[in-house]
Amino acid sequence: MEWVIELPQEIGPALVIVMTAIMLDVVLGIMVHIKTGDFDVRLLPKFLLTGVIPYVGGLLFLAIAAQYVGVVYREIFLSVAGLIGIKYIAELKDKIVELMG
Repeated sequence: MEWVIELPQEIGPALVIVMTAIMLDVVLGIMVHIKTGDFDVRLLPKFLLTGVIPYVGGLLFLAIAAQYVGVVYREIFLSVAGLIGIKYIAELKDKIVELMG
Protein backbone atom coordinates (compact mmCIF):
# COMPACT_ATOMS: atom_id res chain seq x y z
CA MET A 1 0.00 0.00 0.00
CA GLU A 2 1.41 3.35 -1.03
CA TRP A 3 0.56 6.59 0.80
CA VAL A 4 1.62 9.06 -1.88
CA ILE A 5 -0.91 11.64 -3.03
CA GLU A 6 -0.38 13.06 -6.48
CA LEU A 7 -1.65 16.60 -6.67
CA PRO A 8 -2.82 18.28 -9.87
CA GLN A 9 -0.03 20.10 -11.69
CA GLU A 10 -1.26 23.60 -10.69
CA ILE A 11 -1.79 22.70 -7.04
CA GLY A 12 1.69 21.50 -6.02
CA PRO A 13 3.64 24.70 -6.74
CA ALA A 14 0.92 26.91 -5.25
CA LEU A 15 0.86 24.79 -2.10
CA VAL A 16 4.65 24.96 -1.74
CA ILE A 17 4.70 28.74 -2.25
CA VAL A 18 1.97 29.45 0.30
CA MET A 19 3.37 27.00 2.87
CA THR A 20 6.80 28.62 2.46
CA ALA A 21 5.26 32.05 3.05
CA ILE A 22 3.54 30.73 6.19
CA MET A 23 6.76 29.25 7.56
CA LEU A 24 8.75 32.41 6.75
CA ASP A 25 6.09 34.41 8.59
CA VAL A 26 6.48 32.18 11.65
CA VAL A 27 10.27 32.53 11.63
CA LEU A 28 10.15 36.30 11.11
CA GLY A 29 7.47 36.62 13.80
CA ILE A 30 9.71 34.82 16.26
CA MET A 31 12.60 37.07 15.28
CA VAL A 32 10.46 40.21 15.78
CA HIS A 33 9.37 39.03 19.24
CA ILE A 34 12.94 38.19 20.21
CA LYS A 35 14.06 41.65 19.02
CA THR A 36 11.33 43.40 21.03
CA GLY A 37 12.03 41.21 24.07
CA ASP A 38 8.54 39.78 24.45
CA PHE A 39 9.12 36.28 23.02
CA ASP A 40 7.67 33.55 25.22
CA VAL A 41 8.30 30.00 24.06
CA ARG A 42 5.32 28.82 26.14
CA LEU A 43 2.96 30.76 23.85
CA LEU A 44 4.40 29.25 20.66
CA PRO A 45 2.25 26.05 20.68
CA LYS A 46 -0.93 28.10 21.12
CA PHE A 47 0.09 30.37 18.26
CA LEU A 48 0.82 27.40 16.00
CA LEU A 49 -2.50 25.80 16.93
CA THR A 50 -4.56 28.92 16.25
CA GLY A 51 -2.53 30.85 13.68
CA VAL A 52 -0.77 28.30 11.50
CA ILE A 53 -2.38 24.86 11.57
CA PRO A 54 -5.84 26.07 10.42
CA TYR A 55 -4.30 27.59 7.28
CA VAL A 56 -2.03 24.63 6.56
CA GLY A 57 -4.73 22.07 7.31
CA GLY A 58 -7.32 23.87 5.24
CA LEU A 59 -4.98 24.17 2.29
CA LEU A 60 -4.03 20.49 2.49
CA PHE A 61 -7.69 19.49 2.69
CA LEU A 62 -8.56 21.56 -0.38
CA ALA A 63 -5.50 20.26 -2.26
CA ILE A 64 -6.49 16.64 -1.60
CA ALA A 65 -10.12 17.41 -2.51
CA ALA A 66 -8.88 18.95 -5.76
CA GLN A 67 -7.19 15.67 -6.60
CA TYR A 68 -10.01 13.30 -5.67
CA VAL A 69 -13.23 15.31 -6.04
CA GLY A 70 -12.60 17.40 -9.08
CA VAL A 71 -12.09 20.64 -10.89
CA VAL A 72 -14.37 22.71 -8.66
CA TYR A 73 -12.09 22.12 -5.67
CA ARG A 74 -9.04 22.96 -7.76
CA GLU A 75 -10.50 26.38 -8.48
CA ILE A 76 -11.50 26.84 -4.83
CA PHE A 77 -7.99 25.82 -3.73
CA LEU A 78 -6.30 28.24 -6.10
CA SER A 79 -8.57 31.09 -4.96
CA VAL A 80 -8.03 30.37 -1.27
CA ALA A 81 -4.28 29.86 -1.73
CA GLY A 82 -4.07 33.19 -3.54
CA LEU A 83 -5.91 35.02 -0.77
CA ILE A 84 -3.84 33.38 1.97
CA GLY A 85 -0.69 34.14 -0.02
CA ILE A 86 -1.64 37.83 -0.24
CA LYS A 87 -2.31 37.91 3.52
CA TYR A 88 1.06 36.39 4.35
CA ILE A 89 2.98 38.55 1.86
CA ALA A 90 1.55 41.64 3.57
CA GLU A 91 2.49 40.24 6.99
CA LEU A 92 5.99 39.34 5.78
CA LYS A 93 6.46 42.88 4.50
CA ASP A 94 5.37 44.32 7.87
CA LYS A 95 7.70 42.02 9.79
CA ILE A 96 10.67 42.77 7.55
CA VAL A 97 10.06 46.51 7.96
CA GLU A 98 9.84 46.04 11.74
CA LEU A 99 13.06 44.02 11.85
CA MET A 100 14.95 46.52 9.69
CA GLY A 101 13.54 49.64 11.32
